[in-house]
Amino acid sequence: MRWTVVRFWATLGAGCAGDPLPLDGAWALTGTDVRGVLRATSGRGCSDGRAEIGLWGPGFGTPGIVGAGLVEEAPGEVWAYFPLRTGVGEGEAALRIEGTAGRLPLGARPAEHDVHLRLEQRVPDAAELESISTENRTRLDAAEAAWQAGAFTLRDGDALVGEIRLRGPDAAPLVAVYDETWLSAGLVEADRADEGADLLLAFPVEPNLGGEKALLRINVPTGAVVVPTGAVPDAMDRRLRLVAGEVPGDVRAARVRTAREAARQTEHTQLLRLLPQLAGAARRSDGVCMAPAAVDPVWPLLLAGYSTRIVSDGDGCLVEVEASPEQHGRRFRGAVGTTGLVEGSGALGG
Repeated sequence: MRWTVVRFWATLGAGCAGDPLPLDGAWALTGTDVRGVLRATSGRGCSDGRAEIGLWGPGFGTPGIVGAGLVEEAPGEVWAYFPLRTGVGEGEAALRIEGTAGRLPLGARPAEHDVHLRLEQRVPDAAELESISTENRTRLDAAEAAWQAGAFTLRDGDALVGEIRLRGPDAAPLVAVYDETWLSAGLVEADRADEGADLLLAFPVEPNLGGEKALLRINVPTGAVVVPTGAVPDAMDRRLRLVAGEVPGDVRAARVRTAREAARQTEHTQLLRLLPQLAGAARRSDGVCMAPAAVDPVWPLLLAGYSTRIVSDGDGCLVEVEASPEQHGRRFRGAVGTTGLVEGSGALGG
C-alpha cells in the first residue's frame, strides 16, 4: 500500500528557470512528539538550489535526511514536498510553511490529522538528529512488522473496545467491536477502501436501525481511529486508538458480556427517564391517550428501534414498549406509566 497526502513527487519543481528557492537557511522543526530539520541552499538555475528535510514523529518519518521540493504557492506560503515513511510503506507528503509555523496534513479529510510545527532558524545538533532518526527507523520497522501481521486492538483510552484483523489483499478484513454503544456478531467481514493515508472499514453492527453499516476511518501515520458522524470532521465524532496486538477468545467473550450488561443498564436508565414523561404528556384534556408522534414529532426518533403503543390506564396513560427487533442497546420490553415501570407488565431483555 502506498499513500499520497497531496500530490506525487513527479509534479514537484523548485529553483528552475533562474528562480531562487523560496527559503534559504536551516530551521529546526518541533511539534508534539515531532522533531526535524529543514535546510535550503538557494542559487540560480535548476541545478544550483537544494533543499532537504528530516522529520520524525511517533508513526511516521523520513528515511533519514531526504531531498525536498520547495514551491511558493502564494506570497509568504511555501510548500515542501518529500517522501515520508509509515508502517505501510512510503508515500509523498506536503508541509505547508508560513512564517515560523508549519502544518503537515496527514489525513484524507481536511484538518483532521494535521501535525502542527514550529520553525526556529538555527542548525539543530547533528548527533541529536541522528539519534532521533535511528530511533524512528526502529519504531517504523516494528510498525511495518505489525501491519504485515495485521492484528490490532481498538482502544478507547486504555479500554479495549474492539479488534481488527487484516488478512492480505485477497481476503476481507475482520472487525469486532464490543462496548455499550455497539456490538458486532463476533469478528465480521468488513468492506475496505483506501483514501489517502486513511484506511476505511465498513462492517455490520448492532444497533442497526436502517440497514446501514458502521465505519472506521483509520489514519495510518498517527494510529488514530475515527468513527465519523458525517462526511466532514465533527466534534461529535468518536475517537479511538489502534494498538498492535491480538485479543484472546476468552478476553473477547468477557468484553462482550460486559458490553451487553452495560448496554442493558444504560437502556433501562434512559427509557425509565423518558417514558414517564411521554406517559404524562400523552393524555389529552378529554382523557384520550395520544400516539407518540401526536404528542411531539421527536418521540418516534427517540424511540427508534421500538414498537410503541400508548393505552389508557384509568386516569392516566401507559406507554407499552417492545424492542423490534431485539438487538444490542434495544432489548427493553414493558409498560411504563408516569411513576415508572408497571409491575408485571414485562421484563428487560438480557
